Amino acid sequence: MATTPIKAPEVQTIDSILKTIQPAIDPLLANQREQMGLVEQRAAADAKGLEQGQINAFRGITNQAQAGGNTFSGIPIGEQARYTGEHFLPAMANLKINAQNENIRIRDIMAQIQKDSYMQAFQTNQKQQDNQFTYSRDEAGRYYGTSEREAGQVYNTGEREAGQVYNTSEREEGQVYNTSERVAGQKYDTSERVAGQNYDWKVLMETQKFTSAENQKGIDAQMALARMGGGSRGGGGSAGDTTASAISNMAFDIANHADITRATSDGYLSPEAYNSFKSQWQGAGLDVRTFNDQFGYVSNPSHSWDYGLGDSGNARQEKTIAPIPGSGAGSVGAPSAAPAPAAKVNLGGWDPTTSFWGN
Repeated sequence: MATTPIKAPEVQTIDSILKTIQPAIDPLLANQREQMGLVEQRAAADAKGLEQGQINAFRGITNQAQAGGNTFSGIPIGEQARYTGEHFLPAMANLKINAQNENIRIRDIMAQIQKDSYMQAFQTNQKQQDNQFTYSRDEAGRYYGTSEREAGQVYNTGEREAGQVYNTSEREEGQVYNTSERVAGQKYDTSERVAGQNYDWKVLMETQKFTSAENQKGIDAQMALARMGGGSRGGGGSAGDTTASAISNMAFDIANHADITRATSDGYLSPEAYNSFKSQWQGAGLDVRTFNDQFGYVSNPSHSWDYGLGDSGNARQEKTIAPIPGSGAGSVGAPSAAPAPAAKVNLGGWDPTTSFWGN
């Protein structure tokens, strides 16, 4: 008995789902970028205010000295220096720290928007795969039920015909035999067909489970990379603050690399991509050991030496790698001490304190 085929559910890739979501998140990201611009404008305006305050303070110090009969001594340099050290410079430093912290906060918001959109795409993909698996299982059940029903009808027909032939005459005995052979052949073909359908169904289920497991590895890697966006806050613009900001920015850049975001990602960067990011890190004057400690988990442990790391199973030993031209860093070689900080240069638009999509 023929059945009307049902169209199989569509399963979109995560990339194609992200493209449909992107128009909704673009305005959110644009708004955050605008907020970053306003932070810089406010900081510049506040700096001008502090500078004007210093000028006014110097004028007041001079007028006060002249009123006290010290005209002959000229400008009171000591008083002006004291005002600069006690009021102007601390105020300017605090202004810059506040602007930097505000920019870090905005970048965290943008990273969260990106992560949420990826999670939405992943969940949509998983739901579609579940629907397709249910469809495949139901289709297998329908085909199996149809085959069983047809086999039963053939068997009953054969039994009835055999009885009729036997009761008619001995002359028809040969016909009964031929009919029985034909019925047996039909039963065998039906059983073979049912067995083949059962096997195809099992293979399909195993394939679906494997695909789901691979996609789960991809999202686990993305969530781990997104968690690297955090870092130390506060402080007076120290080296620790710069490193924390660089770790947050680099984690975001790695999380958005094609090796991680593609649907077939295994959660690892290629050696070329990993070493390129490490060159940018070194070229910015940062310690390569910190880079390997923070991001070594995205290297494939089966051939860690290609990433400039130690042999698998031993303590990792950092190796300097070939820098981007003009960075002045060392080249690949035997394990050595941490390289001396190189002069900060333009590394393809990446800066450890401001990098975000090349901005």
